[in-house]
This record gives sequence, C-alpha cells and structure tokens, in this order.
Amino acid sequence: MLASACASTGGAKPEGRIMIVGALGVPVQGAIVVPDSSDDMTGDQGAGRRLPSQGEIDARTSDAQGIVHADLDQYLWDSDGCYHFRIRRFGFEDVTMAVSRDLFPQMLTINLGAKTQTQGPHPADPASAPGVPPAGQESRQP
Repeated sequence: MLASACASTGGAKPEGRIMIVGALGVPVQGAIVVPDSSDDMTGDQGAGRRLPSQGEIDARTSDAQGIVHADLDQYLWDSDGCYHFRIRRFGFEDVTMAVSRDLFPQMLTINLGAKTQTQGPHPADPASAPGVPPAGQESRQP
C-alpha cells in the first residue's frame, strides 16, 4: 500500500525570525533592523511620526544570539507582498533587503560585512608616500 508523503497543516505559516551574523557566521549583537520605508530610527521625524518606544527598539535590536524579535508585520509592504528592511550596526556595512512573504524562511540569516575604512593615502600615489614632500617643497628632514 502506498501513501502520499505530502501533507498540509492548513494553518498559518509559522512566524519567521531574522538572525544577524558577521562574516565568520558569528552572531552580531546590537544590530538594529528597521522597516525600509521608515525614517523613525534616523531622526527624520515627519509629521505624524512618533519615536519608537524602548520596547520597540529592543525588539528591533539583535540579541546575543543575533536574533531580532520584532514582529515582521511592520516590515511588510502590501503593494508587493515583501518584507522590506534595513540593518545597521556600527562597524559593519548597512544592508537593505526585500524578501517575499511567501519565500521567507523560518530563520532568515543575514551576513553583515565589516565596514572598510580607508587606511590613509592611496598606495599608487607617489606623492602620498611617507617622507615625500608635496611638489615644490623641500624635505625638512635632518
């Protein structure tokens, strides 16, 4: 006797979560995930906008395991059925992302890359090399 292995729960899809990790897969604590259409975390308060409560900020901020506990409905755009959000964390590159509601996994893992900082003058520019005076000036080394 053969039986079908396909089953449907008929219920609502379990709520997904967002996990923030660094380049090596280590959880990143303190990353904030804000709705992409929202300026409420940047200080651009338009008419009718309110500052989020401390509880809302805490829910949008990744915990020690890198997990964000915010309700994902605040990130959903009805126009396209996708979740739109931005992830920010000092020392990391910002990430802007959109994910279809239908394709959203149980745990969405987002990798943050370390922010690159300029290390000083460009190495290909001979005038920027240490000890080379700008054009038209003499070296004042003893």
